[in-house]
Amino acid sequence: MGLGAAATLLLTAPAIGTVLLLEPGSPAAAAGASSCGLAGAGSHLYTGEQLTEQMWTDANSIVQTTTQAGLPPRAAVIAVATSLQEARLLPITHGDLAGPDSLGMYQQRDSWGPASVRLDPAGTTTLFLARLVTLPAWQHLPLTRAAQAVQSSAAGGAYAAWEGDATRIVNTLQGARPPRPRARTHAR
Repeated sequence: MGLGAAATLLLTAPAIGTVLLLEPGSPAAAAGASSCGLAGAGSHLYTGEQLTEQMWTDANSIVQTTTQAGLPPRAAVIAVATSLQEARLLPITHGDLAGPDSLGMYQQRDSWGPASVRLDPAGTTTLFLARLVTLPAWQHLPLTRAAQAVQSSAAGGAYAAWEGDATRIVNTLQGARPPRPRARTHAR
């Protein structure tokens, strides 16, 4: 899937959980927003923020890096949720009061590695994943516990709020479709 302009609008149909990628301003986008009950909502990420082309590109980098490392989609979901919380999927080039040296999509400190690696989406994701996979049974930990164990954030409980969004983003980028309900058969 290309990450051009057609991938800048993401809508969710709450009744059926379908994710649609539509070109902003197109007739399909207007029809999609209307049929999903989002008429007038504009281009919004699930949380109400606009998901820009840069955010899609960075999310795709996370998914590709995770796949290339041979890790399951759960690793990508944890990584995307962490980046959403830390930097809204953007390679932040400045720190904050808590960490003036914090950089990149995960706001990693100097101890994580060189600034050039922390500012590179694939490089910073590799650093994140290297720590994630050292956690015992990381695949089975609640997302917040896994992310917090890697990040040691002052707001460690905040990662859980992004799990649904991260799952939808990862599924969209991997071309996954929601599972179809199986027809029940009755044995007689």
